[in-house]
Amino acid sequence: MTSADDLTDAQMKAFEENAAALDQVAQQLRSVREQARARLTAVGIIGEGDGGGDGDDDRCFLCTCQAFVPTPPHPKAPCARPGCGHPLIPAHRG
Repeated sequence: MTSADDLTDAQMKAFEENAAALDQVAQQLRSVREQARARLTAVGIIGEGDGGGDGDDDRCFLCTCQAFVPTPPHPKAPCARPGCGHPLIPAHRG
């Protein structure tokens, strides 16, 4: 395994570019989640007091499922709740 001290300038730059790109995607995902939450609040799915706290982080934005149900031991599997089946990443946590 290569330590950070052994990286070439090109390798360090590649890691820095990856970090910047992933940060940009994370910001975009936060924005999309905020918009989705606002849409559901506007139509009464999410109550005014429910829209942004940590308790709402597991809400599915694609159906009426109240919380994501993981499928152990597969954390990247879709929701195990009957009738949902949406993936965690696009519909949930950003």
